[in-house]
Amino acid sequence: MEGIEVMTDKGFFHPDRGYWQTIEEPSQDVLAAYPAGTVEVPLKPGEYYEWIDDAWVEVLPTPEELRETMPTLSAAQYRQGMLGAGHNPQEVTDAIAAMPDGPEKESIAIEWEYATFYDRLDTFVVVVGDLLGMTPEETDDMWMAAATIPNKHRRR
Repeated sequence: MEGIEVMTDKGFFHPDRGYWQTIEEPSQDVLAAYPAGTVEVPLKPGEYYEWIDDAWVEVLPTPEELRETMPTLSAAQYRQGMLGAGHNPQEVTDAIAAMPDGPEKESIAIEWEYATFYDRLDTFVVVVGDLLGMTPEETDDMWMAAATIPNKHRRR
C-alpha cells in the first residue's frame, strides 16, 4: 500500500555477542559497524532457542535452572503456599522438631521462626520439602502458586 512503511524485523548473530534483532532493515553504515563474524539469521523462534551450527536449536532449561529464576516469596506467601499444598504451619514446626538435634536442626528452626523471605533453592526450603515428603516438582508447584498470592510484606 502506498504511503505505508512496512517494518521488517531482522535477526543477527555473533559468536561473542549473541543474538539481536532489529525492527527494520539496517542501513549499510549500520551493517558495516557490526562486529566481524556477524551473520543474518532467521528470527529467534522462542526464549529457549540457541543458534548452534547454523540453525536454531531448542535448549530447555534444567529444573534447577528454572528454580534459580523463581521469585522470592515472603514468609506469609510461603506459609500460605504450604497451606494450599496441604501442609499447615504446625506440621512444619513438628517436622523440624522431629529432626535429629544438631546445627542443621537449629539452622532450619531459626529460618522457620525468623526469616522474612525465602528463595526456592534455600536450604531451608529444600529440607522442609523433604521433611514433608514433597517432591521437588510438588514444591515447585506450591512455590509458583504462592507467588500469585498478593505480597503485603514487600522487601524494600
